[in-house]
Amino acid sequence: MRLLKGAVSGPIICLVLLGIFARVSSPAAEPWVRVSTHSIKLYSSTGKESASALVQVLAQAHDVLAKIMPLPNTYNGSITVVLFGSQAEFRSYSGNPGACAYHQRAKNTDYIAMWDRGPENDQIAIHEYVHAMIDHAGVDLPVWLTEGLAEFYSCYRSDERQILIGAPIVNRLAILRRSPWMKLSLLLSVTHSSSYYNSPETMATFYAQSWLLAHMLALSPAYASRFGDFLSTITRNANSVAALEATYARSLEQIEADLMAYSPKEKVAVAAFNVQPRPSSSRPPIAFPSEHETDLALAELLAADPNQQAKAERQLKAISEKYPDDPESEGCLGYVAMRAGRLGEARAHFMLAVDRHSSDPQVFYYAAHLDQRCSNQRRVSDPDLGIGARNSRASLRGGTASCE
Repeated sequence: MRLLKGAVSGPIICLVLLGIFARVSSPAAEPWVRVSTHSIKLYSSTGKESASALVQVLAQAHDVLAKIMPLPNTYNGSITVVLFGSQAEFRSYSGNPGACAYHQRAKNTDYIAMWDRGPENDQIAIHEYVHAMIDHAGVDLPVWLTEGLAEFYSCYRSDERQILIGAPIVNRLAILRRSPWMKLSLLLSVTHSSSYYNSPETMATFYAQSWLLAHMLALSPAYASRFGDFLSTITRNANSVAALEATYARSLEQIEADLMAYSPKEKVAVAAFNVQPRPSSSRPPIAFPSEHETDLALAELLAADPNQQAKAERQLKAISEKYPDDPESEGCLGYVAMRAGRLGEARAHFMLAVDRHSSDPQVFYYAAHLDQRCSNQRRVSDPDLGIGARNSRASLRGGTASCE
């Protein structure tokens, strides 16, 4: 997640009825555009030039970061980016009031949702892309480290010879100068449910210190040589304090003193890599998607979020009614119902998607599987049939169908 800049810093529509979706718009609103590469699809209501530029930045980041990040590179999937033209649009898709972007893993893709912040868009999108890479690496890192690494790698610059990583983040430096710092023990203990991660009043300090700590561990002379060892230790389920003290043979108090002395300043060390992205022979194609396509993309974005299921279900049902030949909305409704444990309802949606000529093999699998289960009136022993953020493959475990 990416945070807003400034005092309310941080990591998609208080709505009026328009068509089948509630959207905030203005008479001068840009039409939705779609820009695609082989692995990235971006929907944007900010205009085709900004959309095309952002896709090219993400394509370069995909090529470069896979080569230089010190984590397993297992991410070969697709990314769907939704770039909203206003903060008001984004707010209806984000559950965190301090966020200006977020990453959400879904069934067949990873979503990055964000609102247009002009020159900050590149850094914000790369921050969220790093989250996707960490998620697919299969490592369970503490919140401070995931956010610190996302901030650290989002600030890269390229020239004709090399990539530079770790450039200073001006607004983070400003926060560290003017705000009281968190105790290191508190910083290391923050979870996704902590107020420091969810309250706009405290998120700024958490993100700034997480970035500075990751920067110190990765680039400072006293710590950089053991940074890879630290990552190996902490990915073996060690807690942050134990991993830091074991790797660097220093107490938490000594590490905290080193962090305080790692004074924020405009000029900080950067890492140089002799890596260049593959040159692009042409700009990615730009299209103007139909209202049906954009409505479905927005509804699927909601459906990917476990906290937005009711809203997703309403919008998907509206799509299915408006477009009676559409199989995707019914398939997605099947996954939403299955996540909630409503297996009979899920079966009906999957069967209707099949009748509408779905091309999704998982839809056929679950239609047949649930049809058999419901016909035999079997009781599901494990109600967790979610389509959440950790695993995108369908499986059958212990008699329980699970599709995340």
